[in-house]
Amino acid sequence: MIIYSPRVGSTVLCECMAQAEVFGKVSAFYPGVGELLKTLFTPNADQWLKDHAHNGVHATKAPLNYFDEVVRFARPRPLCDFLKGCTHFITLFRHDTVAQAVSWHVAIETARFDSKAGSKKMDVPYDYWQILWFLAYVETMEHRAKLFTQSTGIPTMELYYEDIEHDFGAAVHRIAEWTGVAIDPDFQPEPTFKRQATSLNQELIDQFKAEQAQRSIEPVYFNG
Repeated sequence: MIIYSPRVGSTVLCECMAQAEVFGKVSAFYPGVGELLKTLFTPNADQWLKDHAHNGVHATKAPLNYFDEVVRFARPRPLCDFLKGCTHFITLFRHDTVAQAVSWHVAIETARFDSKAGSKKMDVPYDYWQILWFLAYVETMEHRAKLFTQSTGIPTMELYYEDIEHDFGAAVHRIAEWTGVAIDPDFQPEPTFKRQATSLNQELIDQFKAEQAQRSIEPVYFNG
């Protein structure tokens, strides 16, 4: 189970893993949404695994906020019972969370969440508050994911976008070795999704960091 937050290269990683043809379909785990989760999460999750397995192996990804949706309607126990069946966890995040927050901001503003998606809107207004919200959100998600996975007793691997973006093939081989899945030693993926960041991203990053430095204050402590 790959647990991730938005804008960390999860789509490319899963595409490359699927091309290896030893991990299953490696698509996003999505056994429903909303009220249907109250009664259908467990049977849908079981069926999803059957449909996406390959030789008894299934790899999947899920953003932590989707689990929040499941818990909202189905309560924690069915989700936890499902997660107990995982043999390995991978947490996928970014070292540069400001760049991640800006990437999410750009994706939201352009409605372009991957390199294959078209967009009717290409101008991206700077919005300090929205980027700040995304920054706080992704940093919280990383903390929660690590706290949970590293306390389960289930083997866990930490991956960061910056460490795999230039060689997804090496990442796939490392995951196969770590999970004990046999893979063609000569396998090299051919990802069709491309990096989306442009000079605009860096301009927004610089603008945000400058404003954040001006706005940052020391809190008042109750006993201080």
